[in-house]
Amino acid sequence: MSMYKLYATDKDLEQKGVVYEFEGFRITLARSGGANTAFTKRMEALTKPFRRAIQNETLSDKKSRSIMQQAYAETVVLNWEVEVDGVWQQGIEAPDGGVMPFTVQNVMKAFDLLPDLWADIVEISGKATGYRAHQLEEDAKN
Repeated sequence: MSMYKLYATDKDLEQKGVVYEFEGFRITLARSGGANTAFTKRMEALTKPFRRAIQNETLSDKKSRSIMQQAYAETVVLNWEVEVDGVWQQGIEAPDGGVMPFTVQNVMKAFDLLPDLWADIVEISGKATGYRAHQLEEDAKN
């Protein structure tokens, strides 16, 4: 197999996203990087007021995480759906079991309440393998 086929990513998928299914919910994720220039531009804009603190390594972990979560909520998480009575509907499961609207604020709330989910989304959206057309074709066959 060609190295290009093995390593080339689908730029369209990186921007328009890939649906990742979990039990009871699914999220459409663009790549955090690569051809998703919206993510890069948003990170630049969000970090600009804090450049000095970043350079001096004085930006708090809490603020750094908040900036990252906002950039992801705005430019990486493109859709979120929950399964309700066997039907998919746009929204995010609320802590009380209800469904919150799919908004940037609610995505960030979910990230805050579920740090392991946040970590998984960072990992999934950062891996080039999830945005390689040949890999998705192989996955679809299985």
